[in-house]
Amino acid sequence: RWDNDNGDKPSSIQILINWLTDVSNYSRWKGGDSSGKTKEVLCSEIREIMVENDITNWSNGDICSKIQYLHDKFKDVTDFL
Repeated sequence: RWDNDNGDKPSSIQILINWLTDVSNYSRWKGGDSSGKTKEVLCSEIREIMVENDITNWSNGDICSKIQYLHDKFKDVTDFL
């Protein structure tokens, strides 16, 4: 589970949301900067943060999929509103 997988430390979803809510990180994810980093590389950055917090069960692909899922759900809600 993304929301309850790390005891008293930040959960996977908390780490992911913290990373995404940093304006420069989200811009990099959307391709809005000139770093040229692929989403796979960005997912590696997030995974490194998770590993630093003793979360080792998610792959880069899992992280990319979760970000895409969150983005799709956010778009659904904003379209609905």
